Amino acid sequence: MYSNEYMNDAESISSVDQYIKRVNEILEKPENVGTKFFFRGQAADYWDIRPSIFREDILSVEHELMTEPLRIIPREFRSLGDTFEIMEKYQHYGLSTRLLDLTSNPLVALYFACELCDKEEEYQMEGFETEKRYPNGIVYLKQVDFALKYDDWVVKAISYISKVDFNGEVTLRKLIDSLESEGVISEEFKREGQLEKIISILQDAYVVLPAINNERLSRQSGAFLLPAKFNIKSNGLDLNNAIIEKAECDLREEFDPFVFYVEHDYKEKIRKELDKYNVNESSMFPELEYQLKHIQMDCESNKKPVARFVKYAELIKTYEQESETLKDISDEMIQDIVQRNVKDANEADDIIHIFESNKETDWYKKNSVLSKIKVLITKSLLSDGYDKNHAETIARSIINDINTEKRG
Repeated sequence: MYSNEYMNDAESISSVDQYIKRVNEILEKPENVGTKFFFRGQAADYWDIRPSIFREDILSVEHELMTEPLRIIPREFRSLGDTFEIMEKYQHYGLSTRLLDLTSNPLVALYFACELCDKEEEYQMEGFETEKRYPNGIVYLKQVDFALKYDDWVVKAISYISKVDFNGEVTLRKLIDSLESEGVISEEFKREGQLEKIISILQDAYVVLPAINNERLSRQSGAFLLPAKFNIKSNGLDLNNAIIEKAECDLREEFDPFVFYVEHDYKEKIRKELDKYNVNESSMFPELEYQLKHIQMDCESNKKPVARFVKYAELIKTYEQESETLKDISDEMIQDIVQRNVKDANEADDIIHIFESNKETDWYKKNSVLSKIKVLITKSLLSDGYDKNHAETIARSIINDINTEKRG
């Protein structure tokens, strides 16, 4: 069961214009001038905020995930520089890493917050009441005075440590010696006064501006949150012998308490609005599979009801039966049948008008008319907000009732 605790410090978003206005108000506050903002959108408000390697104890094999690809397919990484750039590529292709995706573009974050979830969840409401519903989307904000670049020594240090096997005991002194031998830090960090600085780095998380080495990062204005979050086990007497331990955590505290959220019912509407700003699957994912998926979705927005295949001989037989059946159907009978199947008076009038518009003196003798009316009824109901299956069911029911009434 999930709670709505974030709702106390949040704003509901129902349109792109509202969102842009509020983001600008936040960015333009006097106290925020000169700082940088990064954003993260998630499709479900109850999800925690974790890089993939912080899930399901995968962190215990991080050193293997960081090194095995270099051994098995080294040619894929020869052109890359240090470990962070390699980690970037791992992240791009779906390998679990300690990188958490961020963006400097608030519209990109809103796009991801508007992904639809196909499963309802039970939420704890006020008091003891619960409610089952589809999750809200959520946009988190991360404000920093500065962001590190991919080649900063702190970034290099955390990236290097991700390759270290921590299944045996690793002391702070041993770790510092290893970083020095790799040329990541200088000898000065061995001084006792610097140990606290290293410990602070090992327990923090950093926004990193990456090397833009793939088009997706560029299109999504991508950045990363790189967490260290190592445990330091020490008796407090000799920091050199403190034991360093890899640890996972929820990174929610790294973000601003305030969030934007998008109720499920507004997600599709906002996605359509974002498309007008060219923020869509095609613009953010350059890979062919996403380009084609977006084209299909765009084309599907213009789709119309399609006839189901029927063999010609069967079709002629059906038309003949229908023509015979409809000979004595009166206008009053059609009106009664339509009103039984469609409760809304305006919708019923539209369908009755379809019959009237297509009725000729000998309309019941024309083999194609009945199927045409069935399609027109379906289209009318679709335009009134019915889904395709429901609209087709009602149209079919109306024709079946006409057949039944005549046989009766």
